Amino acid sequence: MKNKFLEKVAEQIEDERSREIITAELESHLLDKIDYYVDIGYSKEEAEKRATEEMGNPEDTAVPLNSLHHKKHRAVPIIICACLLLLMFIFSYKFFTDFHYTLSSLAFSHRIWLDFISLGYVVAYPVMLIYAHKKNEKIIPVLVVISFCLQLIAPSVEEASSGLSNDEPLNMVCVYQPFFYSVIKIFAEGFPAYLKCIFTAAPARYSVLGNFCYEIMPYILCAIFILWSTILFFNILRKEQMTNTKSGNLYLKIFEKAMTIIIVLNLIIVSCSTAFVGIKNLVSNNTYSSKKQEMIDYVFDTNLKNNLSNLADSIENDGYYLYEKSFDEDEKYCDYYDIGGSFVLRSSTYENDDGKDGIYTSLTYYDTYSHTYDNTPEILSDANKIKNIDIGTSFDYIKNSDLLKYADIIEKTYYEDKKETEIIINFSVDVYDKNISIENNYSCFRELTIKNGVVTNSNYW
Repeated sequence: MKNKFLEKVAEQIEDERSREIITAELESHLLDKIDYYVDIGYSKEEAEKRATEEMGNPEDTAVPLNSLHHKKHRAVPIIICACLLLLMFIFSYKFFTDFHYTLSSLAFSHRIWLDFISLGYVVAYPVMLIYAHKKNEKIIPVLVVISFCLQLIAPSVEEASSGLSNDEPLNMVCVYQPFFYSVIKIFAEGFPAYLKCIFTAAPARYSVLGNFCYEIMPYILCAIFILWSTILFFNILRKEQMTNTKSGNLYLKIFEKAMTIIIVLNLIIVSCSTAFVGIKNLVSNNTYSSKKQEMIDYVFDTNLKNNLSNLADSIENDGYYLYEKSFDEDEKYCDYYDIGGSFVLRSSTYENDDGKDGIYTSLTYYDTYSHTYDNTPEILSDANKIKNIDIGTSFDYIKNSDLLKYADIIEKTYYEDKKETEIIINFSVDVYDKNISIENNYSCFRELTIKNGVVTNSNYW
């Protein structure tokens, strides 16, 4: 027979054979009740309605029956959830410093892949808890709570074992910090600023909102998931005991709907924005390598004799994202970011050779990524070329040699009192071969000082 009560009960019985037995049994009871009400004078429709009402809440009926009839298939989703949570714990334990934005009072660089991993963490928990609610698996919320407890202690263990020291309290759930990056950028600086920073290493600017989202919200998010898991566990327990679960179901629906809305919005914003900027960069060949070369050329071509304020405006007008600007009396500087790295424009005083105060203006390029190269003949040949650069080598040779892709710092400085321009280039070639022990891998580091178009100082190590 067709009956909504029977259909809802059947939906929650996982095993097909058990579903047939349970629904047949309940249908028999229901038909007996219908016959009783028909015999005492009720119409067929009214009799079915009253009989169905007497059968009670289909969910409360299905849970204990499903628990009794279905045991063997429950282990599979629980094992999958346990393995996933274990992997998440191991990842957060091994890489928590990559996620942390305020370790030792330093703003760690933004990485788009960290945003997606953090988002994946936040997505995983609601999916597991919603599944547990639907299937009435009380073990899953217990595993979620254990997972959060492990995440809370993992950074402390890693900090103690690695000897890290920090001036600020260590954020124990920093894996969720990148989840809020888009929120902070959009609300504090606007959507265009967020689009500019998606593929850059630019951290979010310090603000009350940023500090709250990075330092407080991860703990609030953690508390929400723990509370959600606790309510779900006791709600399933009450269902199995056939007690009232009305209030618990209400709270669970609030959690499920609220978190779904927040996560879906964040996922749409981050995914669509990343895809849009990624396609745009692909079409315009705006890659890391091309932008790095462009930024290096920008340093070489910039005339530092110009007014600092005009220089700062010019760099920003050329499309580089201005992260921070300070024009204090003692020191003036501006920080800029782009896909290929970052710039620091700086002007300050220094003590010259005569012991007097002079003024300098510098523009420094920083490669915001650390690189490890494969042990190939081409890389080793380039490393050898860098090693052979010595005093007297022309600047033109270096610019035309295709070796600047290995530069991680390039600083151009103009000294006003001496009317002199100096360029310092730091090369770094760290070669890794998995077949060779780490201490025997090849590394090449060289710092060059260039004046008047030639290398005047060369340090190698």
